[in-house]
Amino acid sequence: MNKIIRWPGLVGFLVIVVLLATVFIVFLDWWVKLAATKGLEYATGAEVNIAAVSHTLSPFGITLKDVQLTDPKKPTHNQVQATEVTAFIELAPLLLNKVIVDDMTITGLVLSQPRETEGKVYRE
Repeated sequence: MNKIIRWPGLVGFLVIVVLLATVFIVFLDWWVKLAATKGLEYATGAEVNIAAVSHTLSPFGITLKDVQLTDPKKPTHNQVQATEVTAFIELAPLLLNKVIVDDMTITGLVLSQPRETEGKVYRE
């Protein structure tokens, strides 16, 4: 019991934690974009386009840019289109699969806008 801390083990542990944190921070925007796209497509039954996603960690929030939700009844038009959607979310309930939005801001909201290309409809 001469050495309480094993330095090679501690260094290895810290390297793994730093790598995991880096991967989480680097890929979080992509994961949020994928989750938002798939969730909205499931809810609306039609194609959803999101140009870019960014996040903040304190307070935890996400920003979606150039959001387009295809109108399932008229695929040549967007049901809803927004320039930017920003939401601040409580993190603790999110870990329990509950989404509580503290503050949401939508800018550039337009309804029934023509699309550049016809959107896909997944559900009649």
